Amino acid sequence: MSISFMTAATFRSHQDKLIDRVDATSSAIFSVLYCLARNPEKQEILRSEILKALPERDSPLTKENVASLPYLRACIKEAMRLIPVVSGHVRITNQDLMLQGYRVPKGTEVYMNNEAIYKGAKYFKGPESYIPERWLTKSERPKTFHSFVYLPFGYGNRNCVGQRFAKLEIESIIIRYYRLEWHYPEPEIETLSINAPRGDLKLRLCDY
Repeated sequence: MSISFMTAATFRSHQDKLIDRVDATSSAIFSVLYCLARNPEKQEILRSEILKALPERDSPLTKENVASLPYLRACIKEAMRLIPVVSGHVRITNQDLMLQGYRVPKGTEVYMNNEAIYKGAKYFKGPESYIPERWLTKSERPKTFHSFVYLPFGYGNRNCVGQRFAKLEIESIIIRYYRLEWHYPEPEIETLSINAPRGDLKLRLCDY
């Protein structure tokens, strides 16, 4: 079987709108599926891991077997690095600061450009490549890597309140019996309050 499916309009959820009527979780799911479709060798590694944890078609997805899928979580993190849901974070300083010799007064809006950092060679080897393995071992990351470099859900008091639900939804989209393919140019990403694909999303599902 080989089918093309879904348009951007149907891909986006009509429930639980988060920002500007776009479901951030569905955008993250597209990032994961698209990156796997464009990187079949990584998709095969993931499929092998999933089949080991969930060998039967009716094998239940539980907290225990999800915990045994580190490559799945690495694939998700790497996709959200390459195609982040948000371009950055804005925070307002609650005190006067000195940042690398610059005085930043209290009450200043400070913008952290996640997208630029995620694709910076200073923090990621081969930043334009999809390499889930970088999240499995610290040896895959430069010494300049900092834990605050990667903040897809924010941090602290302004951390995304729905991140646990989002991660659960994303991890539940598991491909066991179909191979993902993409036979078109790179999708155009529209940046509003969040990043979302524009136009038809022509992912193809093929039988193994």
